[in-house]
Amino acid sequence: MTWGSMKEQVRAVATASLLLLGGCAATAGEPTGEGDVVLGTVTDPLTVGAVKWLNGTYTGCINRTGAWSARVSGSETMDNPALGVTRNDTACKLSITGVVADQAYTAVTPILLGASYPGSPTSFIAVGGATMLGNASVDSVSFASDFQINFVYAGDDPPVSSSTVSGGYATATSSTAMTTALPPTYSIDVTNLRFNADPIQLIVGINGYAQLTDGILTGTAYVIDSTLGANPSYAQTASAWTGAVLTQKTISTVNPQIPASEFGIASLSLLGSTQVRNVIVRRTVLGVHAYQIFRITFYS
Repeated sequence: MTWGSMKEQVRAVATASLLLLGGCAATAGEPTGEGDVVLGTVTDPLTVGAVKWLNGTYTGCINRTGAWSARVSGSETMDNPALGVTRNDTACKLSITGVVADQAYTAVTPILLGASYPGSPTSFIAVGGATMLGNASVDSVSFASDFQINFVYAGDDPPVSSSTVSGGYATATSSTAMTTALPPTYSIDVTNLRFNADPIQLIVGINGYAQLTDGILTGTAYVIDSTLGANPSYAQTASAWTGAVLTQKTISTVNPQIPASEFGIASLSLLGSTQVRNVIVRRTVLGVHAYQIFRITFYS
C-alpha cells in the first residue's frame, strides 16, 4: 500500500457588475457609466400614472437567470432584482414580459429585445382588462458598453406597427450603483489530506481534510470541480459552478475544513496519470460573484 501526495495551485477570478436601469456592463474591475431608458408615447397615452418599471427575463446570460426589473420612475420596490448584464456577454438575451404603470400589464407575448423594433407591437393586458400596446428595442446586443432600452407604448390598442411609433419622447436617465466583487483570499493546507493506493495504483482509501484558512476576504460557499483547465476564464468558472449546483457547500465557520470524501477520487486509478480537483470558492457582493480557485493534483 502506498501513500499518495497532493500539490496545489491557486487562481483567483474576479468580476465587476453594474446594476442599473437599462442594464449593466462590466468586466473585471472596470467601472461603467450610466444607461438610459427612452420612453415614446403614441396616440392616447396612459392617463393615470407614468411607466414605473419594465419587467423581463434573462436567457443564456452569465450569472444571471430568472426575472429582472428596470426602473423608469418612482422609488417603489420593484418586482424583481435590478437588470444587470456582464460586459461582452453576447450570448445574453433579454425579453420584456411586463410593464408597471398605473397598474401592472403583462405582455401577451414577451418582446425579445434586439437592435431594432419587432415588426409588430405586443399587446399588454392588466388584470382588470385594460390593454395597451408596446414595442421595444435595445441599442446594442453585444453589451460591450453601456446600453439603452427603447420602449414605446400606447394607452389604447390601435393597429400600431414599429414604423408608426412616433410622437413625443421623454428620456429618463438611470441612477447607477456599481459593485465590484473581489475574490476570497483564503490559503489552503493539504497536509492532512491523505489517500492510499494498491500496488496497481488504484486509490482504495482517502481520509483527512483540506484546510482553508481565512484571509481578509472570505467566501460564502465552495464546490469541488473536475472539469476546469489550468487557466479558466470567468465564464468557464461560473459555468462550472452552476454545473455543480448539487454539490455546493455553504461556508458557515471560520477556517472551514473540506472533508476528503468530497474530492471524489476513491476507486480511481493513478497508473500513469494524475487526478485533478479544483476547489472553487465563491464570494458574493450584492448579487455579483467572484471566485478563488485552488487546483489540487493527486499523484502517486
